[in-house]
Amino acid sequence: MKTLIVSGGIIMLLFAGLIGFLIQPQPLGSVQQASEYHATTTASGTSADDYVIFEGSGVLGSVIISSSSASTFTVLDADGDSTTTVATIVAAADEQTFTFDTNLYNGLILTIPASFDGQFITTYR
Repeated sequence: MKTLIVSGGIIMLLFAGLIGFLIQPQPLGSVQQASEYHATTTASGTSADDYVIFEGSGVLGSVIISSSSASTFTVLDADGDSTTTVATIVAAADEQTFTFDTNLYNGLILTIPASFDGQFITTYR
């Protein structure tokens, strides 16, 4: 009788352990793994340039102005064949975050003039 009770207890513990192993906890964050944004910092420069952040389709999350500039720059959904202006960040924009969360189909390019002396962070995925 004791062996039957002990055997039953062991089987119940193994069953409870199996259920605990199979049930995965729900993530606490709002973004699934691999859906998080990447970030890049574009430093100020002395020459005009197009910064290619990514090519192909993706999502522009935000542009964060971390230090303002006396010149304007442009955010483009572009590649060699097609160009669409997503936004133009005006000169002397205060330090702030511009949230887009918008799909891009060709790639993300930032057009920076030679006079740009600020810094910004771009988030994308």
